[in-house]
Amino acid sequence: MSIVESPANRNAKRLTRREALGYAWLASLAAVVGAGAWLSQLFARPQPASGEPGGSFTVPLAALPPVGGAPLNEPVGRFWLVNTPAGALSLRKACTHLECLCEWDGATRQFVCPCHGSRFAEDGRHLEGPATRGLDRFPITLQAATGAVLAQTDAAGGPLPLGAAAQSPDVALVIDTAARISGPPA
Repeated sequence: MSIVESPANRNAKRLTRREALGYAWLASLAAVVGAGAWLSQLFARPQPASGEPGGSFTVPLAALPPVGGAPLNEPVGRFWLVNTPAGALSLRKACTHLECLCEWDGATRQFVCPCHGSRFAEDGRHLEGPATRGLDRFPITLQAATGAVLAQTDAAGGPLPLGAAAQSPDVALVIDTAARISGPPA
């Protein structure tokens, strides 16, 4: 059987190995440049300012509710500030089930998720419902008017003991809503 070359096949240009490698290098270079541009825009994006969600919030210590009082609601930062016998806690409002914003029920002294009925204790522990852990927490820093740090929450976001330094009128609580700490397991 003989292969006869047709005029159409004779004029068709074939891609050489060198050209294929050149196109592969160009595609790789385009991918690297695109990834670099994407990372650069992430780096250049402004960080949240103080008092914006994802930033830090300063709350005067005088605004902290008394032990056993209703938690302080911070709607912009989406957190509750609770004063427990063990110290101050900053609890994220979002339920750990599907991120619905929990509300305070003063009659039962619990945080209640309006979407699926999860209930959380005053200190954020999970009590019942579909959530798998307690409310997430934000770290708190006890700070003097000079900017000196007097105390901080532990790595687990436990209560911040206020101690004798809390009696000073120029002391404030700084809540960092960018550093979320996972709530305790149910």
